[in-house]
Amino acid sequence: MAMCTLVFEAGEERPIAKLCTGRPHLDLNVPAYRLNPGTYLFAVLQDRERYGTSDFIPVVENVSDSYTLSVSSAGNTDAREVEPNDSPAGANLLSPGSALEGSFAWAGDVDVVCVDTPSGFDNARVRWVVRDAVDRVRDRGVVLEVVQRTGAELDPAIAVRGALQTPAPAIEQPTAVWTSEPFSPSRELRSDCVQLRLRADTATVPSADVSSWSVALDRVP
Repeated sequence: MAMCTLVFEAGEERPIAKLCTGRPHLDLNVPAYRLNPGTYLFAVLQDRERYGTSDFIPVVENVSDSYTLSVSSAGNTDAREVEPNDSPAGANLLSPGSALEGSFAWAGDVDVVCVDTPSGFDNARVRWVVRDAVDRVRDRGVVLEVVQRTGAELDPAIAVRGALQTPAPAIEQPTAVWTSEPFSPSRELRSDCVQLRLRADTATVPSADVSSWSVALDRVP
């Protein structure tokens, strides 16, 4: 069955995170998740969301598949995303000349990466370079959607697919690598960002996907 993991702070009734893979037989694997020091409760339960597939609600299973819950220190995360990063406020920061990889660990996951402008970088120019499925092919009919953000303004969405990916028939022809126009980063932190999510060729919400995306912030001469 499809499974969800809820994360609660000790003594609280509402979860701070709901992590569902979106389909059966798919492991939830979150390499790094930011939590404040404290005590937490993890609850594992059946995922009964419909994700736009139909009006049918999955029946409640009274016998669970076996599972293992493991929580440990994330270690070095310099080149890997840290969740939650679904908005500029919690975005991973990327310095000019560096790159970051990540993946969509649960259904509906959104990842945001923003420019971290170091001192002495005034008047320099950079550009985003986004690649998808850098380690394996994604599910058929699913592509990476990239939206460039400048402050509160959002550019039109761009579809990006890995080099071996089969284009989704109902989605405009995607590009294999997306490179933004060169720009001068704002001095305001978390103002220049890219927003990443999966998009399907139907009204459904794509499930979790272990394939990785890559975001680089290249310096422009």
